[in-house]
Amino acid sequence: LLPRTSQFSSGTDFHNRNHTIFAILSSVQKKIQKIRNVIVATNLADASWRDFLTGFFDYARTGVHWNIRLLQSVEELAREASDLIHADGIVSGIRADDATAATFSATKVSLVLVGMEDERLARRTGTTVIRNDNEDIGAFAARHFLSLGRFNSFGFVTTNTDEPWSALRAQGFQRILAADGLDSHQFRTNFVPGSSEDLARLTRWVRELPKPAAVFAAYDRRAIHVLSACKDAGLSVPGQVAVIGVDNDRLLCDFADPPLSSIAPDHEEEGRIAAQTLDAMMRERPRKRPDRILITGKRIVERESARQTTPATALLRRATDYIVRNAAKNIKTADVAQHLGVSRSLLDLRFRE
Repeated sequence: LLPRTSQFSSGTDFHNRNHTIFAILSSVQKKIQKIRNVIVATNLADASWRDFLTGFFDYARTGVHWNIRLLQSVEELAREASDLIHADGIVSGIRADDATAATFSATKVSLVLVGMEDERLARRTGTTVIRNDNEDIGAFAARHFLSLGRFNSFGFVTTNTDEPWSALRAQGFQRILAADGLDSHQFRTNFVPGSSEDLARLTRWVRELPKPAAVFAAYDRRAIHVLSACKDAGLSVPGQVAVIGVDNDRLLCDFADPPLSSIAPDHEEEGRIAAQTLDAMMRERPRKRPDRILITGKRIVERESARQTTPATALLRRATDYIVRNAAKNIKTADVAQHLGVSRSLLDLRFRE
């Protein structure tokens, strides 16, 4: 430390000397702060995880000292398991195999699970689950469809496995419709999503839905399969079938035919909260940590596959529905107008427009 010399003879000089010493020690302390090894296991092929990492690294740039390593598959996670137990913290959105889960469960490594519950990792401390409020995402989709106009049927297209997040989205979707006295149809399959067998069954399912129909898919890739099925069935989107996905994968949604409307959960906020939570866990701050955190932020990104129905469009839908049902009965234009309760001239105008 600085020696006492004549230049620090006064009380003011002594205070200044102490202030200088404090500044030096603070600077040294920051430089020697422990660098923590953090593992992040995600699937970078999905846009939702890329958005998640954007939020995660936003927090990591705020002054924490982390050495971050990315893993991208179950196999990579299993292969590195023996080294991961020496990490300071792990953030994982990949469901580990049984052996890897057992390894994690036996350690005290701070662990943040993203988007999933895993009973194999139900440790008393050191584990936090962060996920989107999937039931509310389903409810949000139902409310949006109800705001678009009249539909004669509603459908939910699930994954090919019993993923809890997909089941929760279906549950929220059905709950809102049931409150309005409406039923919903659910499409399930044991085939690989997008395979020829899956698409053939999906095409039959969507063809049999009473039109106009509103179809909510568990995620964007599944919604793209619905659009393909509609095309194979000769159905117009959104005229006969309106479609909404989840995640707002811009590459998929913008270049779909037609462009796909999608619910965008706040994945960036999810990433920031995951990083903040892990930081608190590794620092062992003296506060109670929640075991589960729900991310509720979301918005609808409207594209061509599901848009607001204008009164003119609703009239045309009712007219074409009546024509399809009664085409074999030698009906005339006047019959259609009478059924709709409008004048012949207005009906002619709407069809010309």
